Amino acid sequence: RRENLLREIGHAIVNRRLLSRAREANAPFRAAGFGTWDLYRAGRSTQISIDTVDGKWRRGLVEAGLEYRRALAFGFTRAEVDEQLANIRGDLRDAAAGEATRSNRALYNAVHGLIADRAVPDLPSRVLGRFEAFVPEITPETVLAALKREAIPLDAPLLRFQGRTPPAGGEAGLRAAWTEVTRTAITPRSASTAASFGYTDFGPAGQVVSDSRDPALGIRQLRFANNVRLNLKRTQLKQDEVLVQVSLDGGAMLATRGNPLAVQMVSLGSSSTFALGGTGKHSKDELDTLLAGRTASAAVSATPETFVIIARTSPRDLEIQLQLAAAQLTDPGYRPEGQVIFLQNINNMFAALRATPGSALAADQGAILSDGDPRFSLGKVEDYRKLTFAKLKADLADRLAHGAIEIGIVGDFNEDAAIALVARTFGALPAREADFRPYAEQRQRGFTADRSPHTLTHTGARDQALVTMTWPTRDGEDPVAEMQLGLLQRVVQVELTDTLREALGKAYSPGARSDPSRTWRGYGTFA
Repeated sequence: RRENLLREIGHAIVNRRLLSRAREANAPFRAAGFGTWDLYRAGRSTQISIDTVDGKWRRGLVEAGLEYRRALAFGFTRAEVDEQLANIRGDLRDAAAGEATRSNRALYNAVHGLIADRAVPDLPSRVLGRFEAFVPEITPETVLAALKREAIPLDAPLLRFQGRTPPAGGEAGLRAAWTEVTRTAITPRSASTAASFGYTDFGPAGQVVSDSRDPALGIRQLRFANNVRLNLKRTQLKQDEVLVQVSLDGGAMLATRGNPLAVQMVSLGSSSTFALGGTGKHSKDELDTLLAGRTASAAVSATPETFVIIARTSPRDLEIQLQLAAAQLTDPGYRPEGQVIFLQNINNMFAALRATPGSALAADQGAILSDGDPRFSLGKVEDYRKLTFAKLKADLADRLAHGAIEIGIVGDFNEDAAIALVARTFGALPAREADFRPYAEQRQRGFTADRSPHTLTHTGARDQALVTMTWPTRDGEDPVAEMQLGLLQRVVQVELTDTLREALGKAYSPGARSDPSRTWRGYGTFA
């Protein structure tokens, strides 16, 4: 166990360095990873994987390889080891505090570890105790020694390349790049200076002006003098776990026909570009170091009506979670590294846009159903490449400064303590709008009158196809009608499966879907 922990820390530090490089404004690669794995009991493999933009593979390979060499040649700093120890300690403390309410998944993982890795399961509290007892022996020197014992030297590695175009120089070009890695002189990493978290004081604590409790659901509802709303619900479903949601007025309602890409840079897929831009005082990379061992995050996403931060934390980290969320929404950094990552992701998205029947349909369906309304249509890649953080800052400025805010806190926490923490963060902000805007004009969405067939093409396997039929229905404001449509969906699903799959064998996974909108008035679809 101790040897494995030392190895884990060594690999984690190397990967942390690679992550920092990937977050640079002129990053050599999009992502990179380093690891060593046992191939059952037959062998062992040490690998470096590098993901770069098209045509930039050589720089990515060389820079990642040099980071690997630098780590094994000069080792690690005390600060790097301490950061990983803090992360491990934080995870173990959370697990130990919630020991009595562990999930089925956690118990399954313990059993799987016993079978697959011969790791004897134990109570999280005892694991934490063993970890703390071993910490004094975890030094930069012991971590480096353990990593060297496990990792296989990459003196003449097998090089594999996968890309849209062949590498320049072919096999010889790949080998020449790795030769450059092995022959380039390396120097130790420059030491970084420790900073302190810069968002602990938001001004005088806000005052609660209304406080009531919903008798049916037991939700405590408060409003501060600056109009920030707070909803509290204590539960014992998960011990020592707290869920926080912060909602800010705006979201996709800011995307108009004249400015359809207004919030596109807030988030793309599972990546919060907004958060990758850091805050005014800290880059995202600095925040990861400052918050090591703390359960706090502030990824921002744009929903149809709001900007949302959803985070899991613990009672002891609730304060820094609220501080981080308030900082992200009131002092966003708009740093260039976030913009670079967004543009890289856009290029990848468009390159794979029609790789499957499903992705081709998703790309064009919005425009077809809404007669080319730019709010629901995929624009040209050039339009996305023109987006900048400067434009995003201008588009979001009013909502970030004045938009209504509502916070929900659910889980295992003390209500009075939570109210005091919100009062010192969101409650201390300048006055906000009292209510979320109705956006009545923005909620109009029509269903096309053109019911003729549309044929789309994809670039994937030639023997794959997708047939979709879509009908207009209604919005989701009537719960009875919504349930009726949901029941119809289930009936149609059964019929499709019995007929197309079981009886005829013509489709593997036919499906039906009812989607009555809660955002667009009068709009809904059945497909």
